[in-house]
Amino acid sequence: MSIVLEALHMLHRLSLGDTLIAAAVGAGLCLAGPLIHEVGHLLPARLLCWSGRIALFPFRALGGFRAWIVVFAIEMPDEQLRRVSAGKAAAVLGGGPSADLLFICWCPHAWRWFPESIGAGIAIAGAARAAVWLLNLFPIPALDNDGARFVRVVLSHSASRTKSRPGLAP
Repeated sequence: MSIVLEALHMLHRLSLGDTLIAAAVGAGLCLAGPLIHEVGHLLPARLLCWSGRIALFPFRALGGFRAWIVVFAIEMPDEQLRRVSAGKAAAVLGGGPSADLLFICWCPHAWRWFPESIGAGIAIAGAARAAVWLLNLFPIPALDNDGARFVRVVLSHSASRTKSRPGLAP
């Protein structure tokens, strides 16, 4: 949290031109964040020899409401995730939040390597991605986020496997 306060203090000291540079850097990194997240899903999928790909989809939330925002998403249906072990499905579903976490951890270190205007933008982008990361981990079925998919696919996969084994309590 102190890094965000320090970055905001830096923004206060910067000239108008440098503040606009910081805003542009922060916005650019925030726009690159979803792509970083989806590459995090794609890498474990490709390592497991799955044919996933990143595509652009219109954002759908709240029971099919279609927003005007177009987002990156990996095409990996739940049925494909249910065909493999719960551990492999968890690796693919957890890859995106793991990539987000690496980016979030990179920002507090990287912003010090750049001029103040760029560094402030990096710090603010890291804080924004951290907020999105937390929201993505909490299962929200209406958004069909990673937390909700993890609960739906991995935990139901593990529960059905436990039920199918004789002699084990459900």
